[in-house]
Amino acid sequence: MNGWMDFFYVFIGAAALLISLLGLWFAVVIPGLDHWNKRFFRAYFFAIMLCCFSSILEGAFYFYSVPVGAIYFIWILESLLMALPAPMLTIYLIHCCGDDMQKSWLFRSVAGLWA
Repeated sequence: MNGWMDFFYVFIGAAALLISLLGLWFAVVIPGLDHWNKRFFRAYFFAIMLCCFSSILEGAFYFYSVPVGAIYFIWILESLLMALPAPMLTIYLIHCCGDDMQKSWLFRSVAGLWA
């Protein structure tokens, strides 16, 4: 990578991490949410925060010599965490509609695409 792209990559990762931390903070302090919604949004923003952290860590691995296994682990973790919000939002929408998740064709199709 060239110099300005490295700084841009770290800047975008840090900005996304800050936004996910703000979302996590709002999910914790907002009093009007019920228990299920509060727990969902904590898990959702925590997953996004982990994804941003793994992206920043991957960018840092370019500058330091680390074992190849650690790089592969971060790549796999980052790939799984980037794909996680889509099924989570589907579960939230199904819950808001009041449908049963096990019988929902929408959840089955999203789970099949995610798998």
